[in-house]
Amino acid sequence: MRFSKYLIPLALTIAVVVSLTLSVVLWTNPANYRTNKQTAQSPTSQQMVKPRGYVYSPVQAIHTNADGSQVILVNKLVNTVTEIKKTMKNYKDPHIKTLSKNSKVDYFRIANQTDSIMLNYSDTVSMKMVNHIVHNRFKKLPNYKINRIVLPTRVRLKTI
Repeated sequence: MRFSKYLIPLALTIAVVVSLTLSVVLWTNPANYRTNKQTAQSPTSQQMVKPRGYVYSPVQAIHTNADGSQVILVNKLVNTVTEIKKTMKNYKDPHIKTLSKNSKVDYFRIANQTDSIMLNYSDTVSMKMVNHIVHNRFKKLPNYKINRIVLPTRVRLKTI
């Protein structure tokens, strides 16, 4: 009886001390202070900032071999689309020419021409945006809206 008389007050005292200790730790924790300062931000103000060249980059590169077979260019160690963009920055005197209008057959012939790389965009992109990505190599070209670029891999005219 005497033991239980002291047990309850002792347990309550220990609980109060532990509670106060944890409260002090939480109040003085700098991680909690940092999150409290950021609670005033709204979800719309938290935007991801990406460079323009990243946002308007092609999403896929397809190589058409000499035999007409197509391969999506993928490399786990190197971003192939970025490497092709770096090559495009070195183009000298590029130009555009219309090869077909309103013909599906001609379109597929051009898109599937042998020894070429086709860069696909997720949506239409203006030539001004492509020009910005390749450091003004296409500044003399008209401002067309494009969603694919076909780059011949043999030494001949570059088709956009």
